[in-house]
Amino acid sequence: MDLYNLKIGNAPTQGIEVNKVFAMRTGEEFATMLRSASILGKSFEERAKDYFSDCPSLVSKLGTEGYQKKDYVEVAKYYEENCGVNDTD
Repeated sequence: MDLYNLKIGNAPTQGIEVNKVFAMRTGEEFATMLRSASILGKSFEERAKDYFSDCPSLVSKLGTEGYQKKDYVEVAKYYEENCGVNDTD
């Protein structure tokens, strides 16, 4: 799995910076946005639960008491280690 972090803006001069995180599994044609600073649309938790729906053990760890949007690298690592292509989770 590859993760892409897109930063838009320049905090020192514009006072804003927007981070968007995309994930892409091997074999996928397009990356999927998991994290955005936008208040519109789905939250990180909703996007991650949809994207990682093939991994119930990870989905159960997403949310208020589990992985948060700041933990996107750990989420990807968990998926790779526990729910990758050869896993039957």
